[in-house]
Amino acid sequence: MLGALGVLVAAASLFALVVELPYYALSPGSARATEPTVTVEGTETFPGGDELLFTTVTVGQRRVNGFEWLEAKLASDIELVPAELIDGGQTPEENQQLNQQLMDASEDTAVVVALEHLGYDVVSGTGATVADVVADAPADGVIEPGDTVVRAAGQPLERVEDLVTEIDARRPGDELALVVESEDGPRRRVSVELAPFPDAPDAPFLGVSGLTTRDLELDYPFDITIDPGQVRGPSAGLAFTLAILDVLTPGDITNGVDVAVTGTIDGLGRVGQVGGVDFKALAAERAGAELFLVPMGEEELARSRVGDDLRVVPVTNLQDALEALDDLGANATDLAVPDPA
Repeated sequence: MLGALGVLVAAASLFALVVELPYYALSPGSARATEPTVTVEGTETFPGGDELLFTTVTVGQRRVNGFEWLEAKLASDIELVPAELIDGGQTPEENQQLNQQLMDASEDTAVVVALEHLGYDVVSGTGATVADVVADAPADGVIEPGDTVVRAAGQPLERVEDLVTEIDARRPGDELALVVESEDGPRRRVSVELAPFPDAPDAPFLGVSGLTTRDLELDYPFDITIDPGQVRGPSAGLAFTLAILDVLTPGDITNGVDVAVTGTIDGLGRVGQVGGVDFKALAAERAGAELFLVPMGEEELARSRVGDDLRVVPVTNLQDALEALDDLGANATDLAVPDPA
């Protein structure tokens, strides 16, 4: 009888070790110094300290087994997440490739936003090309995939951000006049009535996606590279932007205070939401950060796992982040490149 019981226990243990369950385990990652990841060549730099931190989440390399599932259930700093939310039905290799592409794009955007904030003219193009049109949206039947919008409200458009700016300056119900070029046809003038954005009724919605800048050219005044090591994904975009600004300008952007940061950044300097912000807050707290900048709307989740010693501040854009750093006495909103002697 005991022998049979031992066999059952051994079989159950083997099953718990071998069989993967449809979950991944999330836990706090690291809070790493951002400035050492930035290298600038061809201009004067002002290396700072290691106080500006970008945060990460640790995601299991594979789905959990039975023992790992039980460990997660008993731990306060591990969360089980349905596998489809992590891998989206893709292989680990496909996910790794996608996250690397997102990281590369995030780095490029961070460089552009930082340089433009300092007054450099970096980006040029010939309009905003549309990859897809949302069914039943204002653009449906007016704009076709492959069309390039070259003017909006009478203003010439060089890049995607120009079109987004014109849309954001309006409200649902407003008319927006556009000049559009098809891939193989002449220009045409169209007019659309902007609708409420599906998830934000007060925001205007045109209904185009996959926008890219046609004939994009980037003219950097000097070389900037970012090397975050094995970290992938777009969530360090704001941290990279702040680090570049600190390297290129005199002074210390955090005034010597340990500041952790998370949030994507787009070409207009807007900060986007990220995953695992509560675990990133734990990583920031464990690293000794006093301030944690997070995307607007994620502040309560960030506060849910940490104590009062870590001040969590939500930001919607780069300017918000700089103003939060100003509160530390950093004069971050007055950053400027010194005039050459």
